[in-house]
Amino acid sequence: KTAQRRGEIATAKWADIVEIDVVDATGKRGRRKAWHIPETKTDAAHTLPLSPLALRLLDELREHAGTSPYWLPHALNPAASAADRARTITAAAQRIRADVAIGEWTPHDLRRTARTGMAALGVPDAVAERVLNHAVGNRMVAVYNKHNYASEMADALDRWAAHLERITA
Repeated sequence: KTAQRRGEIATAKWADIVEIDVVDATGKRGRRKAWHIPETKTDAAHTLPLSPLALRLLDELREHAGTSPYWLPHALNPAASAADRARTITAAAQRIRADVAIGEWTPHDLRRTARTGMAALGVPDAVAERVLNHAVGNRMVAVYNKHNYASEMADALDRWAAHLERITA
């Protein structure tokens, strides 16, 4: 639902949910919950608006997380390393794969599917790449363009969530 990396999801904490300012498609300003990812593969913090679907799923996760600071507590070792937490996600995917008849897939395929789906939904490449926290454009563009794309990412993730809800209904 967020299209983020497995390791980032594995180490996500409840305290990482923040509020940000966004502007919707009609130009109306508002506040929205977002996931602030302090450590990423790119060594730069990333703040990702959360769709209503992601927020509903997080509410469900919170019920199961108990007092853990993590979205996905490690059942056997609450102090597990980031790598151990990420491996737990891979192991869960392997168990699910046995029950889902769609062939071989990995957690990373979900990220690729989200990126492909956003393209199919007409999300501009620059926005979809920012959702995934990929480096965008050349260095000169990055020097001059300091826009955070929060509103555009919110729209992209809302569109992706609506698509997921349509196909899973």
